[in-house]
Amino acid sequence: MPVNYRTVITLFHLEEFSYKEIEAITGMPEGTIKSYLSRARIVLKGKIEKVARLEQTNIFVDYV
Repeated sequence: MPVNYRTVITLFHLEEFSYKEIEAITGMPEGTIKSYLSRARIVLKGKIEKVARLEQTNIFVDYV
């Protein structure tokens, strides 16, 4: 995940900063923060779905 996406998603979801606080920390405009946050969520969702698919296909690997 690109560093800007990772930074914004971490500050918003893990650190629980507001858009205004993230704007002050990063110097990015609020619109850019919202855009990066949306894109980061899409990337993260894709990665989680990929792992979930792999888990479904490898469900019996440990039993062989």
